[in-house]
Amino acid sequence: MLAEKINDDPEIYQLRVPFPNVVTTETNVYVLRDGDEVLVVDSGAPTEGAALYFAAALGELGVDPRRARYFLTHLHYDHAGLAGDFVPAEATLYVGRGELEAARPDFSERSARHSCARFVEEGLTADEAARAHAPLRVSTPIDVEARPVVVVAEGDEVAVGRHRLRVVEVPGHTRGHVALLHPESGICFTGDHVLFIISPGL
Repeated sequence: MLAEKINDDPEIYQLRVPFPNVVTTETNVYVLRDGDEVLVVDSGAPTEGAALYFAAALGELGVDPRRARYFLTHLHYDHAGLAGDFVPAEATLYVGRGELEAARPDFSERSARHSCARFVEEGLTADEAARAHAPLRVSTPIDVEARPVVVVAEGDEVAVGRHRLRVVEVPGHTRGHVALLHPESGICFTGDHVLFIISPGL
């Protein structure tokens, strides 16, 4: 089984989308289902292996990627990368209002210039700074004009069948990072707001 059921009400499945990162090997993606309505929280990295796993896991659950909706906690490529290529263009994406700048196609390049300048300020040479930043792809470009994008903010609700989930703004890991809270159960999808392995995100 590629999709592990982790909660009954609301019905939630966890997908461990493979991605060899700095210290992790996967990205946690969640599927919430109530009847015919499906919300996928995050998507995983834009690699061929991740796309194959993602497609197979959704297929295992009988989820049509075109009819699902996708809630992106933030636009880092390991959490939203497949939203750029794999997620069908007609599928609805929920994106935090503070992440819209990161959706622009030039954001990663501008971020790289800023990071490299900071690395040099901290004592690296320009070449060392460029090499240090080379493996980092910061964000996922999304054309918010060409596809159905719902911009969400603190207190907004996302409905999945009978269930109402509340958007919570948790800036820090990224400027527009958002979490999704199911008040009745206390379940909260926090993306990278809480990091146990690398460094605290709180």
